[in-house]
Amino acid sequence: MKNFNSKLVCRQRVFGFLMTVTMMFSMQATAGVVLGNTRLIYPSESREVMLPLKNTETSQTFLVQSVIENAEGGKQNNFVVTPPLFVLKPGGENKLRVLMKTSTLLPTDRETLFWMGVKAVPSSERREEGNFVQFAVTNRIKLLYRPNVLGTPDVQIWKKIAFSVKGDDLIMNNPTPFYMNIVRVKSGDITKENLTLAPRETQVVGKRVSAGRTVDVVFINDFGADSGTISVPIH
Repeated sequence: MKNFNSKLVCRQRVFGFLMTVTMMFSMQATAGVVLGNTRLIYPSESREVMLPLKNTETSQTFLVQSVIENAEGGKQNNFVVTPPLFVLKPGGENKLRVLMKTSTLLPTDRETLFWMGVKAVPSSERREEGNFVQFAVTNRIKLLYRPNVLGTPDVQIWKKIAFSVKGDDLIMNNPTPFYMNIVRVKSGDITKENLTLAPRETQVVGKRVSAGRTVDVVFINDFGADSGTISVPIH
């Protein structure tokens, strides 16, 4: 009986710990340091672009650390971000400045993808009783280097995306020099979400047998707004 009670108490403690962790994670995911943009476009002739930040908490201070990575999530030498590390007090605001060091080796006939990560580490107080867990939440957004010769994409550039059948596959092709950000692709039994189609890239969406006659697509523009559902024929 004693062993049973010990196991029950242990399980209750574990359950309570997991519930606390889940609640803390949920709070961190919905509050804290908020980014002012969902993506950044860096025109090649710009001196800098800025990303606004705000601490939405009223009593929590954060240590904010920022980094820029290449498309594969590795080191890059083209951009720097400043300040790379700073304290953001409750209700405080700041701006991250992204500056180009060099455009050497970057293509001039299409966009190049980078990733900007902003990590917010909550401050902690020493507690005498019990243990607690804190989460450092990292927001990661696209940073797109756009050569000026490309200009600004037309608001209906999505019309250039083509869907076709090749063998047994349903193919999606982007013939443009711009990255295409797609919320959802749906055709028949095929549903794909959160896709990124690189310039002049072709992706397999699914099997031909599962596709309908058209594809319903939702795109995202430079400002993070979606296009609504658009029906595109399969050629």
